[in-house]
Amino acid sequence: TIYMKYVSIDIETTGIIPEFHQVIEFAAVIEDTLNPLPLEKLPKFHYVIRNSENLYSGEAFAIFLNQRIFEILAGKDNSVEIIREKDLAYLFNLFLKKNGFEESPRSSQITFHAAGKCFGTFDKLFLERLPNWRKYLQITRRVIDPAILYVDWEKDEGLPNLETCKSRAGLIDTSISHVADEDALDVIKVLRKTYIKTQTQ
Repeated sequence: TIYMKYVSIDIETTGIIPEFHQVIEFAAVIEDTLNPLPLEKLPKFHYVIRNSENLYSGEAFAIFLNQRIFEILAGKDNSVEIIREKDLAYLFNLFLKKNGFEESPRSSQITFHAAGKCFGTFDKLFLERLPNWRKYLQITRRVIDPAILYVDWEKDEGLPNLETCKSRAGLIDTSISHVADEDALDVIKVLRKTYIKTQTQ
């Protein structure tokens, strides 16, 4: 039996440079491979993030892509709750504890396995710069990226993007929404195609 409890995480940012750009949306979905619940019942944590100054610097394309988030930050849309950047790590720690993760005996940190497309080289770099992240959270060194499971070694010149992974996993809808909770859930969908199939063989 394959068993792992992991957290699929996706963020939206104002650009690609952690030192200059901001996290403006964060979502996490917990998956238990021993007990894969229906997707709609998976524990989910999803917020739009407001920084302390409420000032944002970014790249034109990223700001255009995330227009819906700025409408939420501006009070024009209340579809997603807003939290302060400095509160994210603490609230995420509480969410993980509520769903069975345990703090270290010597600190307030919760260590967990993370999954996500390009997570180790993008999302993680942004998250570890957030206030109190390292106080409350620790990501294991090895992260789960579905790209390596769907690479075509004969044809691909690089690792496939999430849209290609969805197509190769046989999912009907291969579009990418760029909405953090939906993208985090997509990662679980493509990963499930590998371990659920393995468990039934």
